[in-house]
Amino acid sequence: MFNMLFRRKPRAWRTPAGQYYNLYKEMSMQHNLLVAGEVGSGKSSVINGIIHTLLYDSPAKVRFILIDPKRNELLMYRDLPHTLRYANKHEDIIEALKYASALMESRYEEMEKRRLKRYDGSAVYIVIDELADLLLTLKKQCKPILQHLLQLSRASNIHIIAGSQCVNATVISTELRVNMTAIVGLRTATKAHSRLLVERNGCELFPDPQLEHKALGYYKHGCKCELYEMPYVSESELQTMCDWWQSKQCIA
Repeated sequence: MFNMLFRRKPRAWRTPAGQYYNLYKEMSMQHNLLVAGEVGSGKSSVINGIIHTLLYDSPAKVRFILIDPKRNELLMYRDLPHTLRYANKHEDIIEALKYASALMESRYEEMEKRRLKRYDGSAVYIVIDELADLLLTLKKQCKPILQHLLQLSRASNIHIIAGSQCVNATVISTELRVNMTAIVGLRTATKAHSRLLVERNGCELFPDPQLEHKALGYYKHGCKCELYEMPYVSESELQTMCDWWQSKQCIA
């Protein structure tokens, strides 16, 4: 059954040039999103595509807290007017997560005063490039804060987008998965890893996107789990978008 599906060309949601990538726009609307797959599976490409889509909005509508343990994956977004915090060192990462938690609490206090059920200000996206590195090196300091954010940030309009190249039960724990609104499962090494991410086999059969020039992945959200060819945003497109925003004197 899967072989028949795999041979069929995956659906690719992409609108005409200059407009939103509809698939990434839909992903950005999820409360928490996990993007996971083996090294070279296209994780960074998907995360960059989502950020590129969000950058069609002004800093008055979208803000970023960027967690970049590898120190170069999210660097191009550091100086954007959308960016509240950029952290790539251990002490800065801890402080950035504490800042996000304090921001969430302050929003809830404001909502209580104004009797709101959902915060109506800017959406804040906590983008974590490598979740596995964070949980393995700073587990004691970061995991409680991250878990608190995952569980309670929904109404405060704070979203978490986390990527992980390590696909195993130690990192992608049940506790973590149940708090993810959606999961993108890219190429994995084994069927067991595929089932861990999207509760089905198939990710282990995906080709290397570096050879095929495309990333295939299952997008699991709600009761749906669909196969897609992930839209590709080139580095030049990303840089052009960043250069444009950096040239503007934007006030959030």
